[in-house]
Amino acid sequence: MEMDLICGILDALPQPTVLLNRNGQAAYVNQLGEELELWDYDYGGSESVLAALTDGVRQNGEQLKIMDTPGVVRIYPVYQGEEIAGALFCFSPITAEAGDNPSQLPYASVAIQEVNARIARLSGVNAAVLFVGETGVGKESFARVLHSQSLRSDRPFRPIDCRPGAGELETLLADTELCRYYAGAGTLFFDGLDTLNPEGQETVLNIIRHKKLGDYDITARLCFSATPEIKTLAETGRYIYELFSRVSLMSIFIPPLRDRSDDIPPLARYYLDKYNKLYGKKIKDFSEDFWRYLLRHEWTQNLRDMEIIVRESVSDCNGSLVEHVPLAAGRQVSLRRDRYKYTYTRIEALLSVYGNTTEGKRRAAKELGIGLSSLYRIISNYKREKSWGRVE
Repeated sequence: MEMDLICGILDALPQPTVLLNRNGQAAYVNQLGEELELWDYDYGGSESVLAALTDGVRQNGEQLKIMDTPGVVRIYPVYQGEEIAGALFCFSPITAEAGDNPSQLPYASVAIQEVNARIARLSGVNAAVLFVGETGVGKESFARVLHSQSLRSDRPFRPIDCRPGAGELETLLADTELCRYYAGAGTLFFDGLDTLNPEGQETVLNIIRHKKLGDYDITARLCFSATPEIKTLAETGRYIYELFSRVSLMSIFIPPLRDRSDDIPPLARYYLDKYNKLYGKKIKDFSEDFWRYLLRHEWTQNLRDMEIIVRESVSDCNGSLVEHVPLAAGRQVSLRRDRYKYTYTRIEALLSVYGNTTEGKRRAAKELGIGLSSLYRIISNYKREKSWGRVE
């Protein structure tokens, strides 16, 4: 598998992840991992890493702190043939709440007002609810609002990540004590239902049919999230239709950010204020070019894009007005589209000298003063922008 493809897969993962080589050194850190400075973490000092590299032992659930961020570590050995070639180090931060509470976000669109009104109507109904929306629209956050307004709000909200590689559903069902703990929660939230493989779909369907986790009766309310593709998957026979029909009896659709432009200015100012306070800055506003950029951005990752772009722009700004989007921002999109070409041209020139290999790319990234992860993303984003006709 080519390194470009591997890096693309790692960057798509929803948690900070590091690919370690056979010596326990970081060979690649995805974007979320770079934010925690995981290039500099001492993996060689971890007994769990050594166990994965030497004996192929899989570690699932060790708790530690990285940059004062508490989290759970999962370590998976990586094989090349029958030989251990390295390991994946996955860090899942533990937070009291997942993201910003939608009730605190300054939504201005009629669409979100309707979402909140439907949540209020369903909060007192003892029935499962499916939250449907694109990646990054805040499905879990809206599910937490439903939980907070329900009669079960005095009991915990328990999310279960169903996405490939997360392993949370399997871990839960293998632990009797966890089953008892989760079954008695206020709300059980199955996140990423559309990403389940056939075996996982059968597992969740049986949980719904029997209202049991292991040997324990479920008293919690069941909630789910999925992208809109789940309907197509079910109708074309690529997803268990009974599972889809059971979870979609009551659903809440959260529109993508690009379809509700009224929300962009208040959300941008909300995140500007948030990161002004966090970084001790006194930035007053965005430039006209920046506002035009925000209003024409495609928001493929919705609120996730919005927060990353504003956060990185605030971090990079030393004046009272945010003028541009730095390369470190989520998708490395410049206000001037030729910035892609300029940066990519420099990378191409360096690779012609150092070679188009992993080591050559590492040397090019070092000369440019960026991380290897950033270099791969600039190459990928430039190629995407070029295919869309946005750059020459």
